[in-house]
Amino acid sequence: MFNGAKKNLFLTEAKTLFKETSNKFINGSMSGINSKNVYCKSLKDENNPLDVTTSNTYYYIETNNTGKITKFIVWNNSNYLIKKTGDDIKINDLGSVSEGEDSLKEITCVNVLNKLELEENKITSNEIKINKALFETKNNKMIKISELRRNFR
Repeated sequence: MFNGAKKNLFLTEAKTLFKETSNKFINGSMSGINSKNVYCKSLKDENNPLDVTTSNTYYYIETNNTGKITKFIVWNNSNYLIKKTGDDIKINDLGSVSEGEDSLKEITCVNVLNKLELEENKITSNEIKINKALFETKNNKMIKISELRRNFR
């Protein structure tokens, strides 16, 4: 029963964050500011946080330029997690709360999408240069990726 109350409180805080995100877009629209936004607050960092006070509840919320929420991730210190992605997430979509792992405490605004497997690993230009250097032959000719794939099959 106590755990049910904790989950309900978490869900209420998540819905408050959802409403505040919508309000933030409406206020921005009135100011003539319409752009894609990311709002994030974690235990260790924050990026464009919402004007909401929550008790140990953290979030990553992404909106498109029309104000529709496309990524809605909320977690807390009790390892409760709501993770939704889509073209237009609605507040009624927030009904299910899952229990995460202790690794939720390691989530930051920088690594949230990667840690929760919501974003493909991006290769940086430095990694491409390193990989390119690894595939040079003795004649300083590059091996084509298609040739490389054939050799490893």
